[in-house]
Amino acid sequence: MSSQLVLALLGLLEKAAVLATAAFLLSLVRPFQRVVTAHWSPRRAVALIGIFSVISVSGSHLNVAVLDLRPDLRAIGVLTAGFLGGWKVGLAVGAAGGSWFAFVVRGGGDLWPFFLSASLLDGVLAGWIGRRRTLDRLPLPVAFGWAVGIQAAHLAALGSLLAATRPQVLGSLAGRLLQAIPEVAGNALGVTLFVLILRTALQSTAREVALSRQEAAVAQARLMTLQAQIRPHFLYNTLNTIAYLVRTKPDEARALLQRLADLYRRTLRDIPGDAPLADELDTVERYLEIERARFGDRLRVEIDATPEARAALVPPLLLQPLVENAVQHGISPKPEGGRLAIRARTADEGLTIDVSDDGVGFDPAVRPFGVGLTNVAQRLAARAAPGALIVDTRPGGGATVGIRIPLPAPAPP
Repeated sequence: MSSQLVLALLGLLEKAAVLATAAFLLSLVRPFQRVVTAHWSPRRAVALIGIFSVISVSGSHLNVAVLDLRPDLRAIGVLTAGFLGGWKVGLAVGAAGGSWFAFVVRGGGDLWPFFLSASLLDGVLAGWIGRRRTLDRLPLPVAFGWAVGIQAAHLAALGSLLAATRPQVLGSLAGRLLQAIPEVAGNALGVTLFVLILRTALQSTAREVALSRQEAAVAQARLMTLQAQIRPHFLYNTLNTIAYLVRTKPDEARALLQRLADLYRRTLRDIPGDAPLADELDTVERYLEIERARFGDRLRVEIDATPEARAALVPPLLLQPLVENAVQHGISPKPEGGRLAIRARTADEGLTIDVSDDGVGFDPAVRPFGVGLTNVAQRLAARAAPGALIVDTRPGGGATVGIRIPLPAPAPP
């Protein structure tokens, strides 16, 4: 009999490794990782019941036939489900796996209540332990010990029931308990392997989440720093305009100081995320009101943005540096002034914004990007879905600075 037990144990360990391999492959699937790591919910419980019921049923067919020994591995799915999802999940998986074994594998018979009761007891006991020790805090030796202990408990309970209700089986009871030794060992090892694999998946997912949060925090800090950099740059340019008017038109200068206060109040708002382009255009128009007081008819402005473009979300203070550049470096040096045009459209590829002027232009090879253009380019590149800054200019021929921002895909109907 000892050689039969050894053969049965080796066979069970081999088949437990098959289930463990399946668990490893399953742990690589994103939906399964989300189910394992999610907080409790009815939807998660149903998913766990479905997954581990299949595993338990599969274990019923991975039995080992050595003479009269036919232990099976259905308890692996039941115990792991209880450890992971609690006693309700363990009970449901135990009912599924036990019923399948009792009625499909064994064809019913007079012992089916005992087979079903064993699986139900496994699920409830494993779920009770799962409430006390989460999977990521369950040491492997403890998992093995609990798996052995739970199965020993259900064997003791079933042995007592059989002795009380079926005295005629007392003679073969010792042999049946001996037959259970490789089953208990194989199931315990399979559960331990499952715990190891699922814990690895949990830890890997946790590391990925922590890394994503860290990267998002760094990107957000960088964007806020770049946005803060724009504010003093904008203030410097606007104060230059007012300083010019103080000497030439003091009354207008006082009125513009009030406009500046209103405008700067808008730019100092802490906007945690993107803002509608309509808000950016409103800020730009307020700034251009100040500049028109300086340039008069020398500054002509055209703004053409579709309703869809105005509703699109863009980084805060995105247009301001481009408009300032066009006015200060493009139009201001020309005695006759010039025209500033802002055009915004949406298409399949995303949002397109062009800021054009017919000023003096510049050669990027001679005069590299200043603070404004560099800032905008860096903020576009730092987005989760990076945008692009495109500059088209030549000396004496004006300049066009284009922004390309991918838009999120529309939600399915």
